[in-house]
Amino acid sequence: PVTILFEKYGNLDSTLIFFESPNRITKFLEEAKSVLGNRNVCVAKELTKVNREVYRFNLQDLESQKIDLRGEFVVLISKERL
Repeated sequence: PVTILFEKYGNLDSTLIFFESPNRITKFLEEAKSVLGNRNVCVAKELTKVNREVYRFNLQDLESQKIDLRGEFVVLISKERL
């Protein structure tokens, strides 16, 4: 599970980068918040297409985000806790 990845790599002094499917993105972000805590996140959708979208927020504010769940996602998670 992704939780193991967060526990293993969460303390690295670098940005974490993941590729995630629309079927798993919600659970992925919830687990990131649970394991990694309060970090900045960039969720980029359909980067190679005309209708790409980029969402920037803090994991603490995850519940208030309205992310269109269609398409493939690249997720960047900041290296430091806020």
